[in-house]
Amino acid sequence: MSKLAELLQSRGVGAATPATPATQEVKSSKSSESSRGAVANLTFSLDLENRIRAMARRWRYTPAELVEVLDLARTDPDKWTRAVTLDESKEAEFRDKGMLPKVDA
Repeated sequence: MSKLAELLQSRGVGAATPATPATQEVKSSKSSESSRGAVANLTFSLDLENRIRAMARRWRYTPAELVEVLDLARTDPDKWTRAVTLDESKEAEFRDKGMLPKVDA
């Protein structure tokens, strides 16, 4: 399993490929949408790209992994915004547990 696949699995984000059922979006019911409010439909932005690049440096993605993630983020920026936000919020915890180096290289 690649480092990228392990990272995605640890975040609960599956690898997105058109051929897998995991990438099929489940339509929520009207009642569940109203109970949690509207979900913003984000677009890929320079800010998201920079945040992904910072995450890639933290986790030492290979150049190929970074290209793959950026391509996936352009396709589904909402998912990648959530993944990056989670990674950023847990960074100190990951460092304390030894999952990341104490200081970025």
